[in-house]
Amino acid sequence: MKAMPNLLKTKSSKTKPLIIKFSKYLCATTALLVFAQPVWAMDPQTAKRFEQMMAVIEAQNEKIARLEARLAVVPSQSDVNADSKGGANASVNASVNESRALKKISALETQVQQQQAQLEQQAWALESIEPAAGEASQQVIIKRRGGSPQFDFGNGTTFNLHGRIQTDYAFFDEDSGAGDIADQGDLRRLWLAARGTIAHDWGYSLMADFATVNTNRPVVQDAWLSYTGVDDLTFKVGNQIELFSFEQHVSNLNQSFVERSIVHDAFHPVRSIGATAKYHGGNWTLAGGVFSEGPNDGNDTDDQQYAFGTRATIAPILKDDHYLHLGAAARYAAPGGGDSFTYNARPGTRLSDGVQGANTGAISDVDDATTYAVELVYNIGPVAFQAEYMSVDVERDEPGLNSLDFDGGYVQASWFVTGENRKYNAKNAGLGRVKPKSPLHKGGWGAWELAARYATVDLTDQDVTGGELDT
Repeated sequence: MKAMPNLLKTKSSKTKPLIIKFSKYLCATTALLVFAQPVWAMDPQTAKRFEQMMAVIEAQNEKIARLEARLAVVPSQSDVNADSKGGANASVNASVNESRALKKISALETQVQQQQAQLEQQAWALESIEPAAGEASQQVIIKRRGGSPQFDFGNGTTFNLHGRIQTDYAFFDEDSGAGDIADQGDLRRLWLAARGTIAHDWGYSLMADFATVNTNRPVVQDAWLSYTGVDDLTFKVGNQIELFSFEQHVSNLNQSFVERSIVHDAFHPVRSIGATAKYHGGNWTLAGGVFSEGPNDGNDTDDQQYAFGTRATIAPILKDDHYLHLGAAARYAAPGGGDSFTYNARPGTRLSDGVQGANTGAISDVDDATTYAVELVYNIGPVAFQAEYMSVDVERDEPGLNSLDFDGGYVQASWFVTGENRKYNAKNAGLGRVKPKSPLHKGGWGAWELAARYATVDLTDQDVTGGELDT
């Protein structure tokens, strides 16, 4: 903060210079606001005292303005003498009124000077704790991002700690001979994560799932580093979502259902270690990447050694509550040392004690597999429609064994009874959060949605009988 000249002058008793004189007071107050650190940068007690002093000065400025307005209509001594009808009494009354006004303004002038001295003292105290020239500020600003705390260290470096707890309870009614599955509940997701930015252009995400559903150890979700220093381009390396399926590009916080569809369950590898590049415009994206196996053992989709993936999307209609999304994706994968792939799907829940509605078992002698997908999402007001279709072509290198074709798809519709809609994320080509119009914490009903989905998958072809599953 630079040194501030003394803008206050007190040696004046004439009425005429009063407006100019107190304009300088206002300028002095404004200068303090400009040169001093903003209130949010002070400690709470200092900020409160600063605001209180400013309120007093503003009130005094208003009082001065009223007195100046009154003083402007009081005739000066020369005006009274020039008025032949005024007489001696008018001259005395004018002098008395002017003298009283000057005394009041003089008293206010003294108060304003005292307040300015306190403000200047506070400003110099703040300057004494500012970093030296060329040094980065050590101040940390805490904000809220999506309800969780975000720490802003300045220079584009942030840290956000977040997580989620999701529970599920399932009731089973089995046909005869299907086996007995107990009705049960469990923690579906218990995630703890950290994400943020480094020097504006770098981003990171570290996330693990500590839920106990079908696992006895934490499951690594995100573990990646990204770079966005090139316009409209995003590079990412680490354990991340593969470039396939619209459902996977919608956070489980923002889905209509606790579980994604059985089609996604059967054909999508979820997360793998790899490197990706994504280019996006205002309403379209084009992305590609190369992947190896993920850090979590027991991948339910396949045991690939490496894979290539690409996804392209466009939103020809893109408004806040009215949008149309179209997308297509392809994935090529080659198996590892076991030269086998497995495709299976759970019956719409993770609480089935390992029972799966469709399962190919290990398909041996696999050379490669190519999976294709198309996506469609249409939203108008509180009503939304969503559909995807996927198919996979499995090539086998054993003589006499033909290629295998499996496929599946789903359609779903949803309606927010309370009038909300999910927001389309054009950069990610997915859906964002729902903001309730009448939040519970404000005494409202929250956001309520009715949704229905039909999904089917066929894992039977040639000599492989994986079964068919409808939910």
